Amino acid sequence: WQKSHAVRRSLLTSFDKNELLGRIRDILMDALQPNRPHIVFVAEDGSITDIFEGADHCLIGETRNFVSRIMAGEPVIFEQDATKVLSLEPIRDDSKTMMAVPVPGPKGKIIGVLDMESNLERAFDPCWAEVLSYLADQIGLAEEIGSRALRLSEAEAKNAAISLVHREFRHNIATNVQIISMQARELIETDLAAPHDERERRIHQRLKYIYDNSNAVEAYAQDLKVLSTLPPALMRGDID
Repeated sequence: WQKSHAVRRSLLTSFDKNELLGRIRDILMDALQPNRPHIVFVAEDGSITDIFEGADHCLIGETRNFVSRIMAGEPVIFEQDATKVLSLEPIRDDSKTMMAVPVPGPKGKIIGVLDMESNLERAFDPCWAEVLSYLADQIGLAEEIGSRALRLSEAEAKNAAISLVHREFRHNIATNVQIISMQARELIETDLAAPHDERERRIHQRLKYIYDNSNAVEAYAQDLKVLSTLPPALMRGDID
């Protein structure tokens, strides 16, 4: 999880969509060895970008079932039963494990799907949904910046990118702080009063949640250090 914050730092220092996708590829290749799954970004127009190969392809025929479900608002699809995977119409014909999450765009619009598949049974577990969703957010951010760069000069594109990253910082830091506050309150009000045989396990789990979210806030602070080194001229303005 900590390595995934390198994705945002890449965006902060380069504002380059292809470099960002490259960093995502490096992180996933490192984390998912030796049984590397197949991961693609399926855009709303049906085009496919292979995250590992960097190659662009095109969907043939009607929209796949899993794409339709995600575009309709389903937050995550995870299946490790080969028969059920087949009914989702995966990209790979031999897929036996599959996870898909939405790629968000401006104003909450879903602009595509990040799809992870493997020809192995139980190749990954539900915990990967959080990391895959995080990387999907970064792909959405890169796509938005990339589309704006086509219309803006280089300086304006960088300014727009700063605005977007600021917005993401506000959202993520607020979310993590809220989770820490909620978990701390539950620890005091619920876990400490739990039966003796349950108390230790519940306190341990609660402290782990607090620790993980504290690490996330610390990572955002490190990213803000990178942001603070950029020229002041790039820090002015707020392009929506």
